[in-house]
Amino acid sequence: FWNSMPSKASSFMGFITSKLSATLRRLLPTEECALCCEEIFFLRFHRNAPCAHRCCASCWRRFLAMGESDSLRRMKAARAFTLRCWGCDALLDRHLVRRFATPPLRVCTEHIERRERLIERMPPHCT
Repeated sequence: FWNSMPSKASSFMGFITSKLSATLRRLLPTEECALCCEEIFFLRFHRNAPCAHRCCASCWRRFLAMGESDSLRRMKAARAFTLRCWGCDALLDRHLVRRFATPPLRVCTEHIERRERLIERMPPHCT
């Protein structure tokens, strides 16, 4: 009798957990990600401020990592922030880049932002 108790208790806990998670899934609103087509909890979506395109955090990471070397080359050559949204031609929100980009892309963005701040503080006769 005592040997069978742990298996009954664990199966009961498994039953309760599955019912609870099913109930939570029904109560918590989800949306379909435009890129990966997975159902994601709505608070896990991140929006590009200039154009309002949204996708899940993992898709933003994949999108920024996918063209990393080309993006770095373009930004270094232009000496400007040139990252564009996946859904349109709007510039990416820099907050998204700081949050989801790979370290080299993040460092390049920080250098460009530092350069832009220095240019803003430059006296008018230096231009």
